[in-house]
Amino acid sequence: MKQKIYIYLPFILVMCTIFFLSSQSSLPVKHMFTMQDKVFHFIAFACLGYGLYRILRFHQHKPIVITLVTIGVCGLYGLSDEIHQSFVPNRVFDWWDLFADVLGVCFACSIGKFLFRKDLELFSFLFKKQIKI
Repeated sequence: MKQKIYIYLPFILVMCTIFFLSSQSSLPVKHMFTMQDKVFHFIAFACLGYGLYRILRFHQHKPIVITLVTIGVCGLYGLSDEIHQSFVPNRVFDWWDLFADVLGVCFACSIGKFLFRKDLELFSFLFKKQIKI
């Protein structure tokens, strides 16, 4: 059970955080530079993308399948997030936000292989269980 929590919880927490923040009419963030919201979208969806990437890696799917499924699922979540925002007062649907979302997911997939090695070391240390890839 603890192993499943370790594998799934980060992805679920990031999804919930994105949904919660999308539900807010305004965010308590000081505006520091232009395109700041795009950077936030990129970072949030890079985290979401890596969360799904690592779930699929723990289930030992093929790398191309992992990448395509991660981009597809997280891209659709980004689309649903933008649609959701269009119903929130003072928020709008923005194609550039969706682009930043997908770009963040692609970035997560591209560095996921390297991050996952460290994740496996931590998993092995915490649960005394080896996973071959």
